Amino acid sequence: MNENASNTDAFSTEIPSLTQKHLDILREGSGLSIELIRERGYRTVLGAKQLADAGFARSQQRPPGLLIPVHTVSGINKLFSYRPDFPRINRGKELKYELPRGTTARLDVPPRCIESIKDPSIELWITEGQKKADVLAMHGLCAVALLGVWNFKGKNKFSGVTLLADFDEIALGRVVNIAFDSDVTTQPQVRAALDRLTEHMQRRGATVNSVYLPGGPKGEKVGVDDFLLSHTVDELVALVELPPPVAKAAAPAVELLDDAPATLSKPLGIVDGYAYAATWLWTRTTIRTKRTAMS
Repeated sequence: MNENASNTDAFSTEIPSLTQKHLDILREGSGLSIELIRERGYRTVLGAKQLADAGFARSQQRPPGLLIPVHTVSGINKLFSYRPDFPRINRGKELKYELPRGTTARLDVPPRCIESIKDPSIELWITEGQKKADVLAMHGLCAVALLGVWNFKGKNKFSGVTLLADFDEIALGRVVNIAFDSDVTTQPQVRAALDRLTEHMQRRGATVNSVYLPGGPKGEKVGVDDFLLSHTVDELVALVELPPPVAKAAAPAVELLDDAPATLSKPLGIVDGYAYAATWLWTRTTIRTKRTAMS
């Protein structure tokens, strides 16, 4: 992308820092209010220089896109994440969100949750992604965002892997609800991150609940922002008490194999003048390989 990258969308009159396209993504796609969008400071980027100034490497400078301030536990927002309209592909996977290369992971706190994270009597919601945390905050919940499901991990001065120091600023000994996307039940790495984060929170005295969101009608992934577009907060809270869904096994598929033709053995016996023998047809199923006796 070059410095003259442009977007044909006009800038919004409601929020002049956003094109109408990006405003629609936030409002219609995630259900965010104008007030929350202003609080966070979302803004459209049209040129590579804005991304360079924010610390993004040349390969990450792919305008146009959505620049999102990261609000830390102390309220400082000198760090940004970036959602390019046309993401890079790395090892066959889209990089939907970028952090400046070499950046240390931070915990993101919606501005209106800065005070409530300090109160252990208030339940804490942890999700992945700033938009989702903003949606939770908009609905009156105390929320923080991980900038990736594994980005609750940091390093100490000896380069050892530890829990992010940002968690030191959050009062624990409280109820913590972790709401990852619905694919947590089908993606082993996401599930492993959930289990590890749960363990860390429990060690710090938290009572941890996992919130299992239902997938979409066609099996599509659903985030907490998607869920709250068509459900109430009470319906979300009700999921806290539900056990994880049981994965449904696929129905066995039977296939005749060509490499083991049916064979006839010697007669097994003669009954009333009729000779009976056994043969086998080799089959394969999705569960195991077996042979079926045919008489």
